[in-house]
Parts: sequence; structure tokens; C-alpha cells
Amino acid sequence: LFQGVYMKTLKEIRNEKNVTQEQVARAVEITAKQYYNIEKGVSMPKVKIALKICRYLNVDINTVSDWQP
Repeated sequence: LFQGVYMKTLKEIRNEKNVTQEQVARAVEITAKQYYNIEKGVSMPKVKIALKICRYLNVDINTVSDWQP
């Protein structure tokens, strides 16, 4: 899809930044359970939340493999 762009999962990105699921959830104003479900692929976040997560983790939304079709 994107040539030369390495895709990573939210979990990989979050672990690289050394932040917990709770920290991300708090920062984007969702529950820890909601964030856990997003990371596990159980639920898809609304675009607004996905953008907030990416902004918090300082990552391009197009490089998150969890959200690619």
C-alpha cells in the first residue's frame, strides 16, 4: 500500500514509547478497556479517537497496521 513505509501495530508503537494502555486511554479520554479492545482488534475507534491516539503516540495514522483494510 505505502511503498517504503514500515507498518507497526499500536501495541508495538506504544511499547516503543514506553507508555501503558492506561496512559494512552487517559490521554485520549477513553476507558482503559476501550483502548485494550482497540489494540486487540475487538473494536475500531472513531476517526477522532484514532487521530488522538496517533497524536499522543506521535505517529502517522497511515503507518498503524491495525487500521489498514
